[in-house]
Amino acid sequence: MTTIRELLERAERYDFAGLEAGFLEWIEGKSFPAGCGAEAAGLCAKIESAGRKDLAITLASMAFPELPAAEGIPVLTRLARLAPRTPGLATELVERIREVEGNDPSVRAALRASGLGTDETLPGALDRYEEFRSVRVGLYVRHRGDWGTGRVREIDPITGQVVVDFERKRDHRMTLEGVVDLLDRLPDDSWPAQKFDRLEELRSLAEKKPGEVLRRVLDHLGGRGDLEKIRAEIKGSVLPDDRWTRWWAAAKKAAQRDPYLEVKSSGASTTIERREVARTPTDEVRDAMLARTDLAGRWDIARSAERLSGAVEASAVRDPLIEAVVREWEKAKTEDPKILVECLAFLEEQGWEEAGRRLEELAASGDGELLARLTAKDVQRRYARALVTAAPGGGRPALAVALLADGTKMREELVGMLADRANLLAEAETKVLGDPVSYPEAFLDILSGQWKPAFGADEAEVVRVVARFGHDIARLRGIGKATQERYLRRVREYLSADGHRRLRHYLEQRSEDEVRRLASYLRRTEALDELYHGLRVEFEKRLPETTRPEKRFWQDEWLFSTQHGIEKRRTEFRHLMDVQIPENSRAIGEAASRGDLSENAEWSAAIEKQRELTNKSQAWREEIERARPLEEVDIPIDVVAPGTRVALRDLDSGEDVVWAVLGPWDVDVESGVLSYLSPVASGLLGKKVGEEATIVLPDRKHRYGVQGIELYFAAEESPSHVSQQAGKID
Repeated sequence: MTTIRELLERAERYDFAGLEAGFLEWIEGKSFPAGCGAEAAGLCAKIESAGRKDLAITLASMAFPELPAAEGIPVLTRLARLAPRTPGLATELVERIREVEGNDPSVRAALRASGLGTDETLPGALDRYEEFRSVRVGLYVRHRGDWGTGRVREIDPITGQVVVDFERKRDHRMTLEGVVDLLDRLPDDSWPAQKFDRLEELRSLAEKKPGEVLRRVLDHLGGRGDLEKIRAEIKGSVLPDDRWTRWWAAAKKAAQRDPYLEVKSSGASTTIERREVARTPTDEVRDAMLARTDLAGRWDIARSAERLSGAVEASAVRDPLIEAVVREWEKAKTEDPKILVECLAFLEEQGWEEAGRRLEELAASGDGELLARLTAKDVQRRYARALVTAAPGGGRPALAVALLADGTKMREELVGMLADRANLLAEAETKVLGDPVSYPEAFLDILSGQWKPAFGADEAEVVRVVARFGHDIARLRGIGKATQERYLRRVREYLSADGHRRLRHYLEQRSEDEVRRLASYLRRTEALDELYHGLRVEFEKRLPETTRPEKRFWQDEWLFSTQHGIEKRRTEFRHLMDVQIPENSRAIGEAASRGDLSENAEWSAAIEKQRELTNKSQAWREEIERARPLEEVDIPIDVVAPGTRVALRDLDSGEDVVWAVLGPWDVDVESGVLSYLSPVASGLLGKKVGEEATIVLPDRKHRYGVQGIELYFAAEESPSHVSQQAGKID
């Protein structure tokens, strides 16, 4: 039996004889396959278009009587257009339609309104029937006036009345002719139909998948829509007004990632349209990167592309990024160092050999605090390695900052990278032990043993530094209570470990003055007081005077000065440590490079200078550790004390003078400011008004009578300002 495919092939070859033979074979054998009515009608149309209308009419006339009712309708319809005057054709067609679809009210109404079966102009009636037949229950329509989208709810088969529910007018009755003439019929999946009948579903989809909703809107708009048209379809209906801006931003991002959509922006205007052919992710990324000339913009696109994994060719990201790095190198080093480091780390991973060298160059001249601002662990690690590599060539300051900065998450790894650079670790450790309050986190890391090797200084020296650190932290303002307590807890744990082993060893090995200083740190710090009481017997053995009456505050081990004076000495100390000592180290290296050291005067001088600077740094460090601001001391007003201004009368000459007694770093002899440690001031300390003091100076003895005493800070003067009343010493 000839198949449908064979008949179609014969039609394509215009083999009309073979086509006719196949049809006759079907008809004679009464063996039309199921569902072949539409194919038979199509074959007749093909034959007609080939110029054999007569053959098409003959075959259609022979076929339809042999076909079941449903299968014969397409052939009868084709025949009605080929030979509309065939007797009984209209009646046969109507009967078959009624037999197959007679229970459908829309079919009955369409037959009645079209006049099919009674109208002599059969093709015209057939056209009307097919048009009316498209109106069915559930059909979505759009009113061309103001009523908006609607849906056919009911069709009366007798009267042909159609009931439509519009958005702005429910239960509206129309004739079939009115529906066809006045309303646009919409596909079930059209955008207006979705908004009319599935609005809640659309709202949910807009929140979860803005790109999908955008594609539906574009389908409705013919594949292209600008911002205003898209907003008109979404805002106020699918989305509340206040959600539009956020949705549009998300939808536009989705469109930029969609290979079938193209986003075009010009100023404030944005247009999105469908593409016939999808662009690959590589094309999208390359175009997007080339559209941006700035490094930050290209890096932002590169990071997004990186998340696409293997979908984007590496060169599409790497090459434009390298171009931007090279072009903006000098600018980025100062304006965008964080972005520059991230780019270089990425490019180093991508195989750009130049990236590692540039990272080292940036590290040598860069900001060590940058390490703490980097977020990705791999980027931090690469920059840390660059800092270590660059350190000998001039990058030490940046490395030191990175190593000591609070908040860095890389300190332990950095210390590990410096395992074979003991000199660099020793420098950093010395800096921390010299001023632990400035580097509390690094100091605590040292205590916990994270630095290997740790403590260039001997452990007893560190015990004193730890106690002083706890004392200062407990008095420090501007630090959170939780952080302060964490620091103090670590101090207590360190000093009390192994039954106070470190404290006991300190008491056994150190001088009486050093033990006295340690005792003061512990006794005067509430959070550390328990450590003192835990070893009170040992302390009293070393310090018998602890049972004696309390001394004047200036007779204690502390060194008192104004806050201004202390800061001045700290500045001088930092200059000594950060400038003078490193300069001396370089001078030693340069002198050593000139040959025989035995006759090298420059080298000998540099070594001698090193001893001098080292001794000075040790002395200054100890002084600063003992320093206490006079502003925080309860200064007595009845006696001459540090922090007072005293009026005196020279009992021999009758001359009156006024001296301010302050700290050793506040001295200004020309303005009458003396250090309480000087011979002149020390002879006055403890004297009351009306008492006499004899002061022995190299030239002669001076006898002074104390005329008046007042607090130096009582007049709300700055500690750095000296009273104009102060006299001069002859």
